[in-house]
Amino acid sequence: MFVAPTRALDPTYGQRTYGAQACGTARCAYHGAVAAWQRQDQEGGTPLEAVLRQQLHEIKALRANLARLKRLSRSVSRKVHGSANWCNAKAKMARLHARISNIRADAVHTLTTELVGRCTVIGIEDLNVRGMMAHDRLARSRADMGLHAFRRQLDYQAALYGSRVVVADRWYPSSKTCGDCGRVIAALPLSVRAWQCPDCGAHHEGTSTLQET
Repeated sequence: MFVAPTRALDPTYGQRTYGAQACGTARCAYHGAVAAWQRQDQEGGTPLEAVLRQQLHEIKALRANLARLKRLSRSVSRKVHGSANWCNAKAKMARLHARISNIRADAVHTLTTELVGRCTVIGIEDLNVRGMMAHDRLARSRADMGLHAFRRQLDYQAALYGSRVVVADRWYPSSKTCGDCGRVIAALPLSVRAWQCPDCGAHHEGTSTLQET
């Protein structure tokens, strides 16, 4: 039997970066990000790394890895408790939990840094997160967004960058208030994502009425 010698490579940071850009799926992601950057530059906008990273890594990391997490959880439950296979399966599931946590933390940190860097005044709403977590269909999605970490990082990063965070009361009708004339409509169901002001005719859709200062 022929035994080939094995050698461990210890590349530098530049070599690892070049290897990721030239190989596999990382190469596709790299060229896709470069194309998006050039497209934003040609359209006259300011290319932002945070926007590209947010497109590649969604903040809801649990939803993206939920199928794999369920599979690893079933694998742990099928092993004999305390055996070597059980320990290996448990370690795999722990590494996936750590990966999900790291992806979520990176997305929240990138988003909050982008906000405080672009806006001097940031308005957020004081949501009833505990009540939202009691909803049986929305609890997992709300927990995956990391709302508490988003609020905490936004507060301390705004102080570092000199921005100001304005917290609106949870009962303030921000979605039903026209940003142009101040008209407050009577009712706005959750199914309605766009509406037109009956007084001034301004069109409001989602978060398009937000203004950067």
